[in-house]
Amino acid sequence: MSLATTFTDVANLALKSLGSPPIQSIDANDSHSQRINDVIDEVVRQVQSEISWPELLNVQLLVKLPDNFSNSDSIYRYQLPEDFLSVVEIDSNRHWSIFDGVLLTTAEEVSLIYKAYNPDVTKWSAEMTEMVYKKLASEIAMPTTQDLNLSQLSTQRFEICRDRLLPQMKNRCRKEQETLRRFSYLQVRDYTRK
Repeated sequence: MSLATTFTDVANLALKSLGSPPIQSIDANDSHSQRINDVIDEVVRQVQSEISWPELLNVQLLVKLPDNFSNSDSIYRYQLPEDFLSVVEIDSNRHWSIFDGVLLTTAEEVSLIYKAYNPDVTKWSAEMTEMVYKKLASEIAMPTTQDLNLSQLSTQRFEICRDRLLPQMKNRCRKEQETLRRFSYLQVRDYTRK
């Protein structure tokens, strides 16, 4: 796990990498804090979406919504989890699509392995924390320092970090996905027996 425990800690890692002084809180009224507060949630979502982080994988048996379409194709609607970022795998050989937070499919049961959004810094790996603070530094470098070279350097640092971590996380994620796939199969099997 990472040494950072709050968004403020992550912001201060980004500021330190830019040679800027730390902030007390991202909720403070100073311009640095407000600038960071304006972008940090989107930065976290981008980083968590860009790489398959093993700690973000989740499995869930989706619940059918009661207001399904009434047509000959029997299209069912399933509400996606609140923390849903993207589909990793759906335990169904049926066609599916996602529209407005709802999964549409002809499958009568759906077990979903998905990437979940997690803003809890204490649950992040050191690698995710590193990537988030480097992405944040690249986003705030120019407005914080007014230094184009430092801004470009921050972007390069983020890209190098991403390129280094991408293969590592894919490998770890594959292993976690296999574990979740087995769990998903057992979960669906037990659910259908009831």
